[in-house]
Amino acid sequence: MFVFLTGPLAAFEMPTRTVTPRPYRLHVLSELGGTIKSSSGLAVAAERIGSRRIPSLLRGTRSLSSSGLARTEGVPTDSSKRSRRVTSVCSGAFILAAAGLLDGLRATTHWRAAALLQKEYPEVQVESDRIFVKEGLIWTSAGVTAGIDLALALIEEDLGVEPAKAAVQELVVYYRRPGGQSQLSALLRNRNGSDRSRPPGRPIVPLAWRHGTNLAADICATHRSIVHSTLRQQSPSSRAQYTRRPQAG
Repeated sequence: MFVFLTGPLAAFEMPTRTVTPRPYRLHVLSELGGTIKSSSGLAVAAERIGSRRIPSLLRGTRSLSSSGLARTEGVPTDSSKRSRRVTSVCSGAFILAAAGLLDGLRATTHWRAAALLQKEYPEVQVESDRIFVKEGLIWTSAGVTAGIDLALALIEEDLGVEPAKAAVQELVVYYRRPGGQSQLSALLRNRNGSDRSRPPGRPIVPLAWRHGTNLAADICATHRSIVHSTLRQQSPSSRAQYTRRPQAG
């Protein structure tokens, strides 16, 4: 999936438009250079990584084949010695693990591959529901679009909060996601149909739950009555899971 590459690239491009001097120079690199074809059929031209010094090395991989990992085992080890930090998106964590860069460290990957990463590399402490994990100079991120979250965190570390927020606004993404990567919440498991087309003016259940106190004041009702009204619209199994939901702080 090209979003592994294009998502972080788009995030890093945003500060280059507004911050002076230009904070990033972006390069697409591979072991041998040349054209890289994605699973969707789109292709991108890559430069050969060679012996260049790379301030931030972002790794990704197309597959989890043992032959593919074997061919690249030495690449992240050598290049990481010339980099200020090393990061991975999605199953790119397998490349770092194969090179020994994650030994004794916490790491994450796509939730579907987390169990395999833990099995293949038991010396790595895999955290399967994290969006990204920072361990010193090594960062790993979850699957697919989580690479954008990782890039935003790197931008904030480099340039501060405001350039990161500006990038968020341009990309129209979360500044910080409200949950983990698996997103297997009771709400999503039990919701009937889709609310993607719901007009912004019509509040959905999470909004009522999260901001129930303010809504109650507006309609002269109680917070408890709003929650009860919301739960009455759910299935019995949904109500049971909602009522067991832990309360914040």
